Amino acid sequence: MLPCDIREGIPRARYRRLAQDCLETAQTIQNMEARATLIETAQVWQRLANEQKE
Repeated sequence: MLPCDIREGIPRARYRRLAQDCLETAQTIQNMEARATLIETAQVWQRLANEQKE
């Protein structure tokens, strides 16, 4: 981890909300490539939430 890791101080709830936002937006997108990108991004946000210290 870098000394100035940008993840420090970002609460899990924020990451989860970002993941949820991506999934909600993905449901409104008709372009399958864009939808897949949003779903992948949501998965990354969720992984970060899971890794974040309480």
